[in-house]
Amino acid sequence: LEIKKIIQRNKMRAIATVDNKPDALSIIQNHYNLHSNQNQEFGIELARIYYLIHDYSSSESQLQLVLSQTNSSSSNSSNSNSFIIKEELLLAIAQIQFKNKQISKAEETLKLILKQYPDWLPAYRYYYLISSSITIKQSLLTQIKNLTNQFLTLNDYLLIIIDLFYHKELWSGYFIKNGLNWKIKVKSYLSRIVLTFPDYNKGW
Repeated sequence: LEIKKIIQRNKMRAIATVDNKPDALSIIQNHYNLHSNQNQEFGIELARIYYLIHDYSSSESQLQLVLSQTNSSSSNSSNSNSFIIKEELLLAIAQIQFKNKQISKAEETLKLILKQYPDWLPAYRYYYLISSSITIKQSLLTQIKNLTNQFLTLNDYLLIIIDLFYHKELWSGYFIKNGLNWKIKVKSYLSRIVLTFPDYNKGW
C-alpha cells in the first residue's frame, strides 16, 4: 500500500510538472476523494501538488484544512499525528501567501507564529526577508542575534546579503540617507563571511 502511495504521488508530480493542469487536478482530486479519510499527511502532499501547478489559493486552503485537523486532533492523543509540526505548517502557509502576492497576510501569519513560538528562528529569518520595513528588519535581526547568543550563523549572513539584493532600492535609499554606500555594505558582509567562515569557498 505504501509503495502504491509513493507511485501515485510521483505520478501526480510528473503530471503537474508538465503544466497539464486539468489532468493534474483531476487525478489529484479523484485520488484525494478516494484516500483522504482525514489523512493529514496526504493533505500536505496535495497542497504541495497544488503549489507545483501554481494554484496557490488551493494550496493554502489545503494547508489551512490540515492545520484545523491538527488543532482538533491535538486534544485527542489517540488521533494525534506526531509528524505534523504546527509551526512549520504555519510557515509554509506564510510562504504560499507571499508567493500569491498576499504580503500583508503573510506577515500576519508570521506574527502569529512568533507569538506562539517566540524562539523559533526560521520564522524570524523569513519575516526578515519579506519585510519591506527597515525598522522591522532591524528589530528582527536583533531578535535573531539574541537567540543565537549574538553570534550570527553563516545562513544569517547569507540571508542579510540576499536581502540586500532582493530589497536593493529600499536599502540603497536607507544607506544614502545615512551617508553609507550599498555596494560597500555588501562587501563588508562578504568580508565578515570569509573572516568568520574561511572554509566557505563561495564566500571567497
